[in-house]
Amino acid sequence: MSFQPTRREVDTDVLRRSAAVVVGAPATVAEHAEPVVNALRAGLPAELVGLGDVLTGRAVARAGPRDIVHYDSVGLGTQDAAAAKGESR
Repeated sequence: MSFQPTRREVDTDVLRRSAAVVVGAPATVAEHAEPVVNALRAGLPAELVGLGDVLTGRAVARAGPRDIVHYDSVGLGTQDAAAAKGESR
């Protein structure tokens, strides 16, 4: 989240083009992560996917090699490390 109203960390178009938005806790992010909240208000993205679900195989974030997946990190090093390990598989 950017702390200045004229700045954004993630362009809405990135979220629009993403096959999925992967987050730590979908319900929390849908209410508190400013770039995602703004995208949801604009009708995007269609789906928030939990990081744990992706890492355990309960959910698929990417259906094909050209799909873009946006990972909305909350700054917890352990989650970022898990996401990186999952991506490297």
